[in-house]
Amino acid sequence: MAKKKICIFALDGFGAYYPKSNLPFGGAEFRSSIIAQGLSRKGFDVSIVVYNYGQPIITLPSGIKIYPHNYLFGGGSKKSWKNKCSYYVNRLMKLYYNPGRFYNWWKQKVLYDISPDYIFNFEVLPRTVELVAFAKANKKKYFQFIANDEEVSSEFYTQQVNKFGRELSLSRQVITAADKIFVQNKIQQVNTKKIFDKETVLIKNPINT
Repeated sequence: MAKKKICIFALDGFGAYYPKSNLPFGGAEFRSSIIAQGLSRKGFDVSIVVYNYGQPIITLPSGIKIYPHNYLFGGGSKKSWKNKCSYYVNRLMKLYYNPGRFYNWWKQKVLYDISPDYIFNFEVLPRTVELVAFAKANKKKYFQFIANDEEVSSEFYTQQVNKFGRELSLSRQVITAADKIFVQNKIQQVNTKKIFDKETVLIKNPINT
């Protein structure tokens, strides 16, 4: 029987999964790495998607594969001609094809390469609506992990845009469309029910427990 495939999006998590990269990471990325390792030990086929710093696909001793996102462009000292080319190809295709079908395929290509049964996402951002769209179009399950209290606060969603100028209506769509939502504390659990009328699964933050 084929293993169930899980794809985890932890775009800033390269440092958590691959310490040799010397890249920083936060609590959500650390949390994702613990969950990934546990799922791998349980027999799931686990893949991680991180920012593209010019690195190849990496297979860890545990069997977990780390994929660079084919269109998201990482920063810092790891820039190379390869991801610079990827960045400019992305800009050109956005110019000529957006919102055409080919450009959307390019943004989601890594998902077609992995072909997961489940998509786990560890951030609520407008751009992650693309993951939801892929999951729904291809009959995959989409699981959203809440990274912080703000992502499910009533004050957050009374605004039109967040502090980066991104439309919060798209963030709302991500949570509303999720097949399952995982929270870290009772505050997030209560607020998700109050704002979105959705039940959640509570997995306490490993850093605080």
